[in-house]
Amino acid sequence: MKRTLIFLAIISVMGCGPAAIDVRTSFEQAQTSYERLLTLHPEAVDTQGYRIYMAKARSARKRGSYTSAENFAGEARDQAKRAYTVLKRLKDTIKNHLETTRAKMDNLLVPSQYAVHQYFAALDAYKSNEYRRAENLLDEASGKLAIDAQTAFTKSVTLKVPDNLKYRFGSSIPVFSFLGNDFRLHKQIRSIKGPVRVDFVGQFFLNESFSYFHIRSNKLTIDGWVYPQFVIKGKIKEVK
Repeated sequence: MKRTLIFLAIISVMGCGPAAIDVRTSFEQAQTSYERLLTLHPEAVDTQGYRIYMAKARSARKRGSYTSAENFAGEARDQAKRAYTVLKRLKDTIKNHLETTRAKMDNLLVPSQYAVHQYFAALDAYKSNEYRRAENLLDEASGKLAIDAQTAFTKSVTLKVPDNLKYRFGSSIPVFSFLGNDFRLHKQIRSIKGPVRVDFVGQFFLNESFSYFHIRSNKLTIDGWVYPQFVIKGKIKEVK
């Protein structure tokens, strides 16, 4: 009798052992996929599929329905993988959209303040991993910049030392060779006497209210960057 009970116990363990192991493996795979998804800082909508199927998998395992638990865990894994792919693609798309929108903005002498504001709001949203919000903000900014480009007729600016800086610079505007990765102007190449009109090449916005200007003048044989304090957007009297 005792031997019979031991034999039945062994048979029972052998019967459920592999199934339990398979379920555990499926759960571990689902968890691994979910943790990978978390590296992209998903929103609730991105994890919804995984959470639904894992809840079903846990419930099935609790009931002893190992086959169902394994299938549900497998679906949870697949849901997490798909969500990762979609979110990674969205993140990459937003990154590219930020670059192209900035290029449009920096190429305009007078982009609308609304477009500039939306761009930087989108940049903040992207840094905060709010990719869908960033996408909507960029769409608005890009659309407004397209309109701005159609009405951008002037491509020249006037360089002039403002009165509050004349004690330091006199009437000479410093021109620098390049904008560095530290977002500062480097290597002064010339000082040109103002007021003087030059061609606007582009600008680089550090924030909503500050941008460096890239200028050029064939007449003065100069091509470089200047601080915004010296830039007048428009024409003034007594320009060389």
